[in-house]
Amino acid sequence: MSDDKVVDLAEISKDDEAIYYKDTPYTPKDLYQRLIITYSPKYSKY
Repeated sequence: MSDDKVVDLAEISKDDEAIYYKDTPYTPKDLYQRLIITYSPKYSKY
């Protein structure tokens, strides 16, 4: 999660325990916001 490498979700194994994220700016109006999207294979199986 902290190495900032680009990862293709199709290449992640189902036994992986890591958490992946994407942080992108989200500014619909004048207020600056960040949108953080997370993915975990562990919770995907759940």
